[in-house]
Amino acid sequence: MSENEGSIVAGIVLYNPEINRLLSNINTILFQVSRLFIVDNGSNNISEIRQILDSIEDDGRIQLIENNCNKGIAAALNQICSKGKLQSAQWALTLDQDSVCPSNIIEEYCKYIDCEELGMVCPAILDENLHSATVNDSRYYVDSCITSGSMIRLSAWESVGGFWSDLFIDMVDFDMCWSLKHAGYKILQIGSVGLSHEIGKGKMVKFKGKLVPDYSHNPVRDYYIVRNCILVGRKHKRKYQCFRWIIRRFYLVNRYETERWKKNRMMCMGLIDGIWGNAGACPHRL
Repeated sequence: MSENEGSIVAGIVLYNPEINRLLSNINTILFQVSRLFIVDNGSNNISEIRQILDSIEDDGRIQLIENNCNKGIAAALNQICSKGKLQSAQWALTLDQDSVCPSNIIEEYCKYIDCEELGMVCPAILDENLHSATVNDSRYYVDSCITSGSMIRLSAWESVGGFWSDLFIDMVDFDMCWSLKHAGYKILQIGSVGLSHEIGKGKMVKFKGKLVPDYSHNPVRDYYIVRNCILVGRKHKRKYQCFRWIIRRFYLVNRYETERWKKNRMMCMGLIDGIWGNAGACPHRL
């Protein structure tokens, strides 16, 4: 492990994970970083998670953090970054439970992280349902990226006040990216790093004559998507951009998806709560 790699930790956020996928996730990242923090958000299968962690020879690298309830993805990401700071790490790689990173992700990222302007580096996303990217030698700055597979500079994370925990889930990544950019940091996508990741049950569909991804989330996720689009759009003065995303979400739900009544109801609740500035965990029942 190089000097740069020694200053990097990783974290995986869990909520009822598929165990075999989680094991693949752990095995590919464990010995690329100095510490691996696994934050469980109140999973029903926590006993299985403990069993597989006990079976891994990790040289003391793994630390399981058990939350007694689902605190949301943003709060869990803040726990990972806080733990990294306590370990004097400079960077933290964040992963969802269903992502599997390549065996050289840290080695590739370390080629670029000496640039002080960088607040985050991110991979090309290889969605198994959408085939949405290919691995190549490209490198370019991006406006935003998903948190899974991305590596954040911990001093930058701290300087923008961390992840917005009241968002709970959805738009957490956009909020962080736009906060970093507002603070003067850049986000670099590394095309040579491909992350295997599934976002919902994605498929390509037509919208305004173009093929766009439709992830067919459950109704509660649609609540968060709509509500948080309003909250984040207002915070970052991107109301029009986020409003267009809401319009597209309503269209895709009603054109291509099932459970339309439930999803429309929850999205309307999200609209109301977003307009009133309500945040936190979804208070509505299906």
